[in-house]
Amino acid sequence: MAVNQGFIVVNPLDKRLKWWIFHEMQSRVDEFVNQANGATFLELGRGKFKNLPVCLPDDAVMLRFCTEADELHAAARNALIESAQLAELRDALIPALISGRLRVRDAEKQVEDVL
Repeated sequence: MAVNQGFIVVNPLDKRLKWWIFHEMQSRVDEFVNQANGATFLELGRGKFKNLPVCLPDDAVMLRFCTEADELHAAARNALIESAQLAELRDALIPALISGRLRVRDAEKQVEDVL
């Protein structure tokens, strides 16, 4: 990753809390934009950002949230990978089917072999 001086990077000290921080920041985008200023582009200064309050539940709640969020994000990541693979397969099969180079029965066999 690369960032320039216009970005504020937020990394939790405890890596298990990455999803809590991610969702906390994502849920507050409108607030951050409202706090930002600038003539050319909006910028939320580091000092102003550091003064914004952060809502943190007790450790047990936060760790439970992060564990469950980790599972959900992993499932979403796997679904995106599967979707990309299926789109690639579709994109390979459709031109062959339309041109007649491949028949539906043959395509079904190829799909079965992949799945």
